[in-house]
Amino acid sequence: FLSALLSLFRLPLVYYVGLASSSVVFLLTRDRHASGRVRFDQLDIVRRDPPDGDLVLCREVLQHLPNAMVARALPRFARFPAALLTNCVARAPDRAMNADVPLGHCRSALGSGLDLTAPPFSIAAVERLRVAHDRLPFDIVTLELAAAR
Repeated sequence: FLSALLSLFRLPLVYYVGLASSSVVFLLTRDRHASGRVRFDQLDIVRRDPPDGDLVLCREVLQHLPNAMVARALPRFARFPAALLTNCVARAPDRAMNADVPLGHCRSALGSGLDLTAPPFSIAAVERLRVAHDRLPFDIVTLELAAAR
């Protein structure tokens, strides 16, 4: 996944800092993938800015946050030269897109999804990658923030 996204920008992987809000995900990922050029930290994207970098990837994180928290997190990505945000988007939502969820839940359980280009977020972004989910009627969509280009 990371290689495919980096190839869109032709950026070499010099140093990678992975961030997770969940302590379980943080520990598992750090133990499996940390190396001399790859580091993992724990961060709450709603309350703190990520460290500086050339590219920020936010993969399937925002879809687990209530809409108010998503709205607070989005401005934190605008300061990066490149920002790619990936979330599940329902192909034919049973409920309105961007249905609000309690913290830690996922919109897919409601038949919804997180489309950041739709209300209440309506961010300016370009779709860079869309892949069908292998088990659910969702697409995994990666957007590039327009402000980050």
